[in-house]
Amino acid sequence: MAPSHYDSVAEKILLDLEMAVKKDATINEFDVIPTSEAENRNSSPIVRGDCCLGLESWIIPHIYPYAHHQIMKKSNYKTQNLEKVISCLLGVALLNPEMSTVWSRRRELILSRKMTVDNELRLTRMALSRKPKSNEALAHRRWVISEILNNVMDKATLLQEELTLCEMIANRYHSNYHAWSHRIWTLQHLLPSSMHWNVRKRTTKSTILDVSENNMPQHLFCRVSKSKYLSIVNSETFCVYSEEIDSNFKWVSSHVSDHSGFHFRKFLITQICEFLKSNICLNNSPDLEKDENLSIPVQCNSSSFFPTRKGILKEFLKSLEIDVCDRKIFGDYFKNLEENSSLFDLIVCILISEIKSNHTFCLMFPGHEALWYYRRSIMFMFKKYILDNVHFSEQSVCSHHDKNGVPHKKDFKYDFTVDSKAENEQAKVSDFFGVFCMLLIKHEKEIISSFLKSHNESENKFIKDYEHWLKFCLKIN
Repeated sequence: MAPSHYDSVAEKILLDLEMAVKKDATINEFDVIPTSEAENRNSSPIVRGDCCLGLESWIIPHIYPYAHHQIMKKSNYKTQNLEKVISCLLGVALLNPEMSTVWSRRRELILSRKMTVDNELRLTRMALSRKPKSNEALAHRRWVISEILNNVMDKATLLQEELTLCEMIANRYHSNYHAWSHRIWTLQHLLPSSMHWNVRKRTTKSTILDVSENNMPQHLFCRVSKSKYLSIVNSETFCVYSEEIDSNFKWVSSHVSDHSGFHFRKFLITQICEFLKSNICLNNSPDLEKDENLSIPVQCNSSSFFPTRKGILKEFLKSLEIDVCDRKIFGDYFKNLEENSSLFDLIVCILISEIKSNHTFCLMFPGHEALWYYRRSIMFMFKKYILDNVHFSEQSVCSHHDKNGVPHKKDFKYDFTVDSKAENEQAKVSDFFGVFCMLLIKHEKEIISSFLKSHNESENKFIKDYEHWLKFCLKIN
């Protein structure tokens, strides 16, 4: 690249840009201001505002080629040219954060201790404020967090900063999967690594944790005392995830066509279900002891998380057409739901709440494919956590005929292997879930039928795809 008479000007402006970022720690946003060269020839192209930094557009054709050339020259990474190349790296990172070479060079300088990591998080935030879908900037941010995580005392503040950043860039760019993927990474790495209580074994016997995921132990149907239920709610990880679910609900309510937001919601619901499964496993295991000293109670807004969803479940069950012979089963279930909760009760509360809210969205905002795809996710989770773990001796709730095409009998019976003490309780639970599964499938068929009658052709395509998916993926006829 031949030297230009603008090279000295470009070098000075890049150094001024770097100094502006270093001196004012409140700056966290950057943008390019459209201007013409004739209007601003005698003034500085760097504009400062409240927590914002701007660069006038007329200077970019002069400084960007210069900065790009400097960072690609290997000789510039020697000590005598280091100050110049660092300012060029900052300038290119702000103007073109998708350039992976810039972030790679910055990582190399940090690892070789030629540059500090102090302003890296703020620099990536500034770059993302202008280019909210820059995956390279987010990847660099994750690398920085991984490097400094062991030295960070206040992880809660760092977690909140990342969640705020993810929300900002998700709002600025539609279907920003990079933002939601970064949010998932943040929850997985800045929260306690275990999704269940800290526990220690009393003996060396094999425990229920050795049971495979697809063969859920039968004691999970047992009721959980109120004190155990409260100990779940007081978990730090559970509090964060439950608050994320409520926060995400507000976001998807105003972005009903955004698949990425619902993808994140699916992650949250799955994590909560897995969390409940592992915690109730630990609660009921005689070979595991909860360590009260390791469990840290925290304040959170999740106290209404299950009560609200229990109310939704009750309303949903009351709206179903229940046969006279099954009303006593449902009456007993309502009574037990008030006093105690089993694992399945809590999971059903969450999934039914999601089904109800999704139905409301479909009625209010017709023609959005993302809503019907998310409904598939809900039904898949229902199959995974409920249907796949409830075994029938005669038939499955997903099929009304045997392998020879002969219709099954009406009465459903579960094939549980239980102790004599728990046999009566297990029978009640199995009776309820047998009827409940049938009614839920019937409810889905009625929803599909009503939507097909009342919506236009474009909406009907999504509904028919959903019906096809239920039939061939979940085997619901």
